[in-house]
Amino acid sequence: MAEGVTETECEERKYLRELILNVHEPVVLRNFKHNWKAFDCSFLEWCQKFDAATGGDQQTFSCMTHRDATPQWERNYELIKITAENFANTFLTEQKFWAALMYKRANELPSVCTEGVNFECFGFPKSSGDVNLWLCSPGANTPCHYDTYGCNIVVQVYGSKSWLLFPPNTPLTSTRIPYEESSVYCTENFHSPDLRNISQFKKLESYAHRCILNPGDVLIVPHHWWHYAEAVETCLSVNYWVSLKKDIEIQLEEAIVKYIMESSVKDMFLPEAQYIFNPNQISETIEQDILWNKMKWLLDKASALDDNNSSQENETYHNYQYLPQSEIDQYSEKGLNVYKVPTMTDGAFMDLISENAKRFDMQFADESDSPLHTIKEIMLNSICSANVIKVIKLEFYRRYAAELLN
Repeated sequence: MAEGVTETECEERKYLRELILNVHEPVVLRNFKHNWKAFDCSFLEWCQKFDAATGGDQQTFSCMTHRDATPQWERNYELIKITAENFANTFLTEQKFWAALMYKRANELPSVCTEGVNFECFGFPKSSGDVNLWLCSPGANTPCHYDTYGCNIVVQVYGSKSWLLFPPNTPLTSTRIPYEESSVYCTENFHSPDLRNISQFKKLESYAHRCILNPGDVLIVPHHWWHYAEAVETCLSVNYWVSLKKDIEIQLEEAIVKYIMESSVKDMFLPEAQYIFNPNQISETIEQDILWNKMKWLLDKASALDDNNSSQENETYHNYQYLPQSEIDQYSEKGLNVYKVPTMTDGAFMDLISENAKRFDMQFADESDSPLHTIKEIMLNSICSANVIKVIKLEFYRRYAAELLN
């Protein structure tokens, strides 16, 4: 038992860990007490604490002003500099543009602003280095995507955020452009849908789940669930991706995609490369010799995991969805205030899409920022589609195993 942790708390952490690693559909824990010291204050006080720790330096926020027919891709962000306190006071209501500090690692922020933040209270004591903070104004959003690795724990600290979620089998139009390792996007625009094409969303209606996270709520996003998150008001949330045993194989799939994408842009003009790569991915390109060595390591690591007793959990990579649904259903009876994120009721999804479509700016209706030939874009998305990459991976395994036997 961890020092200072009661037997009741220890049992709760065990239950939470089992719940998080086994849910097949998204769930919310209402009014969860994480007791993170960094947030023992109001949102404005937290921002003032941030500024004091950074000497009042202005921070670089991503900003979006453009609303066309495509999702609000990161390549279209502008950058503004502003202090955290000014951010909190400026973006109190939704405006024609939004700003955010997204995907900020806890170790990139002043320690006083992340004091006590870890996911040990959920049963994952080794999480402190992989925690991310998201500071958003109303309307700030991440385009709909699924995370290739892990399952996701999201803690809403301040303000409210809307989450639209879809199961893996939803007929969304997947794309690897913009390319970002660990994220597969779709081309559907949920923030400001094209008024003229509203009917295309009808096929998604029976798949859509939605919840609004309020301060103290915790959302568990299962592996490979699509999600679109949008700030309802100025807010701050914290997340942690739980590493899964299956991530080793997925890392190999992502390495294959990385090779294809990086090889494809070598002889392209800069505008094409900037269109294909997410801005945060451009600095992540590596020498191919390093990539080959990584692939070999992943092949050997996957074989080693297969040789181990599959019931034994690795310190880093956790087993996943190993309990029957009947056992998982019992967790709501253990006083954890577990709430299943419901499928949206008839008409509610299309009402939401119609409301969001009011943001669509017709002056940009037929504008495209793509410098790629259409066929080139279709080809890259076809080669890098999940089903094709899995076939390549299996053939890779087969040939590598045969080579080891020679």
